[in-house]
Amino acid sequence: MIVVGSEILRRLKTGQIQIGSFHADQLQKATYQARLDSRLHEVTSQNGRTRGRSFSLTRGAILSPDKRYLGQTVESVSSLGSIVSMSPETSLCQLGLFVHNVTNWGWHKTPQHLLFELTTAHPIRLFAFTPIVHISFWDRSPRNSVASGVLPDTAPCIKFEDEEISWRKAS
Repeated sequence: MIVVGSEILRRLKTGQIQIGSFHADQLQKATYQARLDSRLHEVTSQNGRTRGRSFSLTRGAILSPDKRYLGQTVESVSSLGSIVSMSPETSLCQLGLFVHNVTNWGWHKTPQHLLFELTTAHPIRLFAFTPIVHISFWDRSPRNSVASGVLPDTAPCIKFEDEEISWRKAS
């Protein structure tokens, strides 16, 4: 069952849910509206090698439809007892910006920024701190629970080294 906004707020106060950089005005009826961080990573693949270029969104940047981008939320999230999930901001989807989740879904004991891939149908200007995804919290059903365990304290994250992308464990 989904955790509603008032219960999210109660669990924030008790520490069962943690949202770094929390702002009460981003709390919705059943979700928390997370914002895009100030940097994106453009991803290209050529001859079997994947490369990336990081750039700032502080003054806005135009995303191209022939490219892929990796981003993360400003907010870090953790939950004890609830499964965390993410869905895109629908108003951005209506503009032709598509948000694909690349973060592990599940039950995170330590705060993590949610990672996602962005693609676009046509050129679109995007700014830092734009509301990008909705984070929801789900109580696990004891009778029918797919996620019966706890995800590890570390999860994959993206690191750019010498313009080449490598996957590493978060520290």
